Amino acid sequence: MLHPLLQHPGAMENIDKLWFALPRFQRAVFFWGEVVRRYHLVAMALAFVLSACSTNPLQPDDPNKQSLSPNAKGKALVLLAMPPVSVPYGVNMEEVNEATGELLTGPVTGWAHLRIYPGRPYASERVTPGTYVFTALNQQGQWSACFQNNTFAVDIKEGEVVFLGEIRPEQGLAALQTEAVKEGKSAARYYEHLWIFDNIPAPSIQFPEGREQSLATVRDYVKANMPGVTAPIRLAEYRPAKFVPGTSLGDRVCSAY
Repeated sequence: MLHPLLQHPGAMENIDKLWFALPRFQRAVFFWGEVVRRYHLVAMALAFVLSACSTNPLQPDDPNKQSLSPNAKGKALVLLAMPPVSVPYGVNMEEVNEATGELLTGPVTGWAHLRIYPGRPYASERVTPGTYVFTALNQQGQWSACFQNNTFAVDIKEGEVVFLGEIRPEQGLAALQTEAVKEGKSAARYYEHLWIFDNIPAPSIQFPEGREQSLATVRDYVKANMPGVTAPIRLAEYRPAKFVPGTSLGDRVCSAY
């Protein structure tokens, strides 16, 4: 399932560096709109034109530059432990109306796209407060397993850091790969994003050290690596949830389109 353009050694690491170089608004160019799914390379070009004024555009997000105070209005921070596996992967979260299952994502609000980055134990993202669900597990930026029928919801309040736990992506990625082959979606053209909706297990989220020790570990990490983050840190409290996928040009998509 690895696209030929990504088979060059180091290609995925470079893509991750470019992704994390973008401010949140520019990342929304990738996450939001038909351009992401249909014209991926055009989206990349546009986003990097927008980032031309950045100082050191290849510098990935630095935990030392994250900031969040207890008095932050309309902002929170989520952290997810993402152990490396054999393929690059990411996890999407979106705000949801639990009563209706409707996703409430806006262009730059109500979503988080968490991606593994070599050498870092946690992915972090500033988000707007609300109730979020895990929506999709991504592989290599072009395949996504949708959790619409079997996911977890978590409440996130302003001025707080929520540690989401550690995701174990192996089972989800295996299901994604199996279903992609069954559905004839094992090869993606460079501008395609392929969604897989059937036979996808719930995301596997754990606190392998136990909740108390996991909280202590993440607090130590934030203290050592995120000096600008002074907001209180707590562990996520999950409950089972579902959501309704959106549509775009008549196609079902695992997002609020």
